[in-house]
Amino acid sequence: MILDDVLGELIVALDTTDKPYIVNWHTAQRWPSKALDTLIQNGILTKTKQAESIECRACEAHCFVDVHIVTREDKPTRAFVVCEEPEMQGQMGLIQIPLEQLRQWRITALQLANALAGLLGFENKVEQKQGQDYIRIGTVKGKHGRKWVLMTISPLELDINGHVIPWDEAIYFEGNELRLDRDKIQYCADNTPKQHNKPYSPSTTKQQARKLNTDVRNEEIRQAYLDIRKQYPWSSLHTDQWVAKEISKRDIAQGCSIPRIIRIMKG
Repeated sequence: MILDDVLGELIVALDTTDKPYIVNWHTAQRWPSKALDTLIQNGILTKTKQAESIECRACEAHCFVDVHIVTREDKPTRAFVVCEEPEMQGQMGLIQIPLEQLRQWRITALQLANALAGLLGFENKVEQKQGQDYIRIGTVKGKHGRKWVLMTISPLELDINGHVIPWDEAIYFEGNELRLDRDKIQYCADNTPKQHNKPYSPSTTKQQARKLNTDVRNEEIRQAYLDIRKQYPWSSLHTDQWVAKEISKRDIAQGCSIPRIIRIMKG
């Protein structure tokens, strides 16, 4: 699992709920080293209140039980759970829980929108108006005037000038820094699609069609990479960067940036 996989996992999870998605301590332990800190530093996750219930791992049942906190002036704060099975309570006793395992973090659609706004260089803080199922992030300059960058809430997608962009095609990690595919954003701002669909009326069918189109595009890029490699074997002159630049000039690139094309080529 790489950092982009974690980001994708969070967005998919957020897309399945109309509430903030909560990440618990055990989930964060599955991630790559320093992934949690990186997500916090880039505004994807923020700390939230500690867990009031937790998955008990004292036996194979893994029940969710309430956490009891004991605070005294003369002793360190302690946390424990009690087995819900009466016949096991005497055997298990008080099950101590390290306080760090109660830590939690959250991701919301508004946090995601503000992270994108920061990448686009917008200074104003983004707001989510009550009753709207999309968020206005800001405007970008296109060939035919400024165009709104919108984020639909369900499904979680970007809409720019009528183009709908999945999140994994808009943002990605480069090292520990969250990056924006600016070429893709600019392509959408410059080119109006033949059929404009309102960002606030998504459908599962359209979402599946877009995924299929993306898969087709990615396969065409990978095939173009193989074809160019046959013609120009790898050398100091014909690096992957050079190949990606050549592909970016073709229609099949659909405005993807060179870093994005390289990621597709190697996918």
